[in-house]
Amino acid sequence: MSDRIFLFPIPGFPGYWLTRDTRVYSTKHKNGKTTPRVNDWKVQRPHPRTGHLRVDLRGPDARWHTIQVQRLVAWTFIGPQPPDTLVCHKNGNEDDNDPDNLYYGTHSSNALDREDHRRAREESSCPINDLEEEENLGFRDDTGISYVPDAELGF
Repeated sequence: MSDRIFLFPIPGFPGYWLTRDTRVYSTKHKNGKTTPRVNDWKVQRPHPRTGHLRVDLRGPDARWHTIQVQRLVAWTFIGPQPPDTLVCHKNGNEDDNDPDNLYYGTHSSNALDREDHRRAREESSCPINDLEEEENLGFRDDTGISYVPDAELGF
């Protein structure tokens, strides 16, 4: 296994670099050095409401910008973001900012994707779905005893 880290420049933010595993590095140092070192990565923190990871970068205008990591990854590995689009996650996992998991989509396509992913999560998390077809006729209470609800027996 190689110890090399491959860095890709982040468009629009000179002096900042991104790895395929979404770590953000800076070559902007107070001591004047411009070579990124392994421990010079930027801290990513979640947004308190959405949970999206974000970082603070100083732009070419010398102002600080707080930007979602998913946007930096898309700009770096997918290309410029078309107008009126969002960065969307193919697998619905907003923590998975792998470049292969991101794409540009519209607000409506993102809402449909979100609904599809929500339904898929609900279906896969329902314990009844894990049972065989004939086992779906009854239920278990807290003691583990199987029973059939009275309504299904016609009472």
